[in-house]
Amino acid sequence: MVQFLPLEIMRGDTYAVPLVVRDEYGNVLNLTGASLKLTAKKALSDADATAVFQLTTLPSGGIVITDAATGLVTPTFQPANTSGLSAGTWVLRWDLQVIKADGSIFTAYYGPLTVVPDVTTT
Repeated sequence: MVQFLPLEIMRGDTYAVPLVVRDEYGNVLNLTGASLKLTAKKALSDADATAVFQLTTLPSGGIVITDAATGLVTPTFQPANTSGLSAGTWVLRWDLQVIKADGSIFTAYYGPLTVVPDVTTT
């Protein structure tokens, strides 16, 4: 079941977000053999290649499947993901897609990602 989840983070901070992925019926989705992608864009019409950032389950990609059997994943935003945004508050659009072992694609989460200005910059 796709879930709407608004997020708010400070520009340039590290922020881990534990999530439970559920299927279209609300049941926990077993992620064995799956890969995931979290994409954040300024506009929905932006190409993935020009996204502000994208996290993946590739090694050092920013998403860890914490427990595949229970659908638990932890995407972690790193300072470099948002530190390049100019000063001010940004409202990005994000989603988390699951690419199942059979190749089918399922969007598990989506929503606005508000990036607020950092106060301490050094």
